[in-house]
Amino acid sequence: SKEHLLHELLLDGHAEIHRLMRAAAGAAGEDPVTALIAHTYLLGIFHTEMQDLARIGPDVRYLPEREREQILDVRRSVRATFEAIVARGRDAGVFEVEHVRLTTALVLNMTRSISNFYRPGGRLDHRTLAAHNCQLALRAVSGADPGLHHDVHQELLSRLDTAIREPRDVLSRTDPA
Repeated sequence: SKEHLLHELLLDGHAEIHRLMRAAAGAAGEDPVTALIAHTYLLGIFHTEMQDLARIGPDVRYLPEREREQILDVRRSVRATFEAIVARGRDAGVFEVEHVRLTTALVLNMTRSISNFYRPGGRLDHRTLAAHNCQLALRAVSGADPGLHHDVHQELLSRLDTAIREPRDVLSRTDPA
């Protein structure tokens, strides 16, 4: 059925997001700036590399309640991860954030929306776009110059690119042949 296919596609996509969030956490450690960059970057990479899959995300509303909740649990987990990073940065005095949930929603929505306008072969490649999105996320949380640690950020982005290039089982049936 169409519902079953939609559920399988969304489940595969969200499994990939979960994998990327684990890779981000492993690469970033406890530093909130590094963690925000890693998580934002890899979520941006997902929304460019898996653009078609990312675009069907809103269709979760068409699933039966049990299947919908399964997908929404992953989304809640991602949001909670980002909220924890932003709160940790605020509590450490690194981020200037009054409203953690609102700021987190802004960063997540900005990152997810990449799939709406990114075009392969366009002016910006997907890594450049995801990295720029990280700069905007840092501006959203800090009010400081996000270029302050540019060299550290570039090294982190290179490590993340390497970390996510391991073979994927997920979505193999939706990858172009």
